[in-house]
Amino acid sequence: MNSVLLSLNFNSKANLQKLGRKRVLLLLISLFCVLVLSSFFIISAFDGISFFATGKPDEIVSNETELKDAIFAATEPIVIAFDSDIVLTDSLVIPPDRDVTLTSVGDEFWALIGVNGQDTISVGVFGVLRLDGIVVTHVGADGGRGVSVADGGVLFMLNGVISGNIVDYSLGGGVLVHSGGSFMMSGGEIIDNVGYDGGGVCSDGSFVMSGGVIANNVARNGGGGVWCWWSSDVVSNATGVPVEYGFDFDRFDGSFVMSGGVIANNSAILGGGVLVASSIGCLDVFVMSGGVIANNTASNGGGVFVSGAGVFVVDGGEISGNTALYYGGGVCVSGCLFDNGTIVGFESLFVGKGVVFLNNSAGEAYSRDSLHDEVYVVQIKCTVWSVPFTQGYNNYDISYTRGTPLVD
Repeated sequence: MNSVLLSLNFNSKANLQKLGRKRVLLLLISLFCVLVLSSFFIISAFDGISFFATGKPDEIVSNETELKDAIFAATEPIVIAFDSDIVLTDSLVIPPDRDVTLTSVGDEFWALIGVNGQDTISVGVFGVLRLDGIVVTHVGADGGRGVSVADGGVLFMLNGVISGNIVDYSLGGGVLVHSGGSFMMSGGEIIDNVGYDGGGVCSDGSFVMSGGVIANNVARNGGGGVWCWWSSDVVSNATGVPVEYGFDFDRFDGSFVMSGGVIANNSAILGGGVLVASSIGCLDVFVMSGGVIANNTASNGGGVFVSGAGVFVVDGGEISGNTALYYGGGVCVSGCLFDNGTIVGFESLFVGKGVVFLNNSAGEAYSRDSLHDEVYVVQIKCTVWSVPFTQGYNNYDISYTRGTPLVD
């Protein structure tokens, strides 16, 4: 075939005409085959070579000293790749005004292993950290948090794992976001962490989840997967909230916004999947427009527990397979808004038409109290509930206030 191709003089129109249409067609087919085979061999030559999701790294590091030196010396955003596990002797600090991406060389995620009793990574004031393919952990009997984010700090989780971190008597086993800090999760996994409140994530700032998995975390008290507690004014990030519910969502102090991802198989006493709470004087919101909250367990609020002045707006996604020992398999609404100590109305839960409640369970099934019919019509638009229920205030899906028990 090569000799045929060489005999073809593309600079001579006369020679090309002599070949005839058939021969030209055969030559074009042959040339196409050569290009296909060449492409195959080029692709095969790159098999087994991993490319960085964030692009070519600026530094490749093998130990703690190299890692910290690279961060300290950075004057521009920097991508740092691990080529082995790195064991720390103290917390890895992302200083103010540093923009650091941590990733891995090769086909596996290399681990950053924290020291006993310390956060593996601490994102400082106005520091920026992107996790894109490492494991943030503690090993053996060592305890400590995975990542903490200070006021003004930002954590992006694109890929990788935060796992095996334990803070038995403190907040946020996997991630702790302080007031004024931000956490944006679009991928990766936060799994198998333990905290007193917030086994996977504890947020006192802004938390946005568009993808990834928060699973198999345990809270000794509240929020097995996510515990949102707003103790002071922070920047609200409650974007994309449907206006038909009549709330001015710009007035909220803090927020957890979930548009995708999965929160599953977490456990706690209150809020197996998510606990939403706030202190006196703060008004905060959990907005769910997509994603799945599934198979979480708690004494109350298997999927979501709402207390204090917290507000839960769910306008999309699925809440399924969650279990409460007593109240609220899917959602338990415990709090209400107060005016000088007087209850002025339960305005804590809004459920849109596109939401799916499925296979949730609780200690006992209830009918809806007729006193709540007016609130239900205004605030609950969903029509898909766990079988055999035809309305949501049934305790299996939503525990609003205690209704009349349904006897089998």
